[in-house]
Amino acid sequence: MREPPVVSPAPSRVYVHGKIYDLEQRTVVAELGGAPRLAVQDERDVLVMDRGELRAIDLLTTRERWHSTQFCWNLALAGDQVYCVSGAGLATLDRATGQERWHHPGPSPDDVDFAHVAFMADGVAWTDDDGTHLLAAADGHELAVDGLDKPLAAVNRVGAGFCVWLEEQPSPIDVRCCQGVSCRSFSVARPPGHLDGRWSLRDTGGGFVLAGDGAAVAVDLASGAQQTLDDFTAVVRDAGGRAAGFLSGAVPALAYHDGAGAPRPLTDVASDPDVVSAARADAGRLYVPRYRFMSVGAGLQAFDRATGALVWSADVEMWPVDHSKYFNRIELELRGDHVLLWGHESSNDYLQVFDARTGKREFVDRTDR
Repeated sequence: MREPPVVSPAPSRVYVHGKIYDLEQRTVVAELGGAPRLAVQDERDVLVMDRGELRAIDLLTTRERWHSTQFCWNLALAGDQVYCVSGAGLATLDRATGQERWHHPGPSPDDVDFAHVAFMADGVAWTDDDGTHLLAAADGHELAVDGLDKPLAAVNRVGAGFCVWLEEQPSPIDVRCCQGVSCRSFSVARPPGHLDGRWSLRDTGGGFVLAGDGAAVAVDLASGAQQTLDDFTAVVRDAGGRAAGFLSGAVPALAYHDGAGAPRPLTDVASDPDVVSAARADAGRLYVPRYRFMSVGAGLQAFDRATGALVWSADVEMWPVDHSKYFNRIELELRGDHVLLWGHESSNDYLQVFDARTGKREFVDRTDR
């Protein structure tokens, strides 16, 4: 009988394109095969939707925990729950066993925008033409939440709860944030000169940023205090996803704001690619990924968090892509001394891993669509 691979302590492993990669050993420790159409993961497990089956894999042992014939269009891990959205509605599974706990007839892929579903440890919220719905995680019954019956709402997870607002309304914008059935209302004024256009809400852990075209308003959930952010570019988060400030300006003239003193300009920011994605920060450094909306590739630089000085520029690998139906999106994640750059392009998905101290590329894995 083949011995299982040597187990590294969490959180050193990541699933990518049918393989499990160990960040400390810098090697692929398991090849699971298949061509998964959907996968979600955290530091313990990965859920893979592949060939009509949902599989739960333990990242440390690389062994299958369970499998199910549930077919999911959307997946999420939250606490001990697995949320599965399918054509039949919403099902929740026990994370340890895969057994279904409860089922609800909505939301379905036909009537809900997956970007507007908030999966939480104590429930799930989504919006459709009837308004906003909140289901209890324990048994799936719908909870009555006052003031959340308006249509055209959008919902985002914020902290341990969620916030809802109307996308099309005059200033001020009515935002309601709930934890369970307890909600607070915030009247958020759009900055002068930014009365039109689409706005989006970004979670900052202890609050949220309502961002528009070139400006934003940051709201603290505890105090209700609001701050107008001119030239807003991106929220900066720490490794745990909590807010660590924000970036303002446009490439290459970026500045970092952390609420302590004056904004710090970042030095030697590369001018291309010119679109800044969500940035990350650790105790001493700021990691800024960049990409292009309509052409191939990405960039990654690290800056001193205290001074804004450039520490390193990474060598991000790029591949030729057919631009006739192009899209590009990148994500950044910090795992210990490693920076993970996920790329999603029109013809391929990739993961590139870099040493957070030096910027040296340690690993590349690419899968063609």
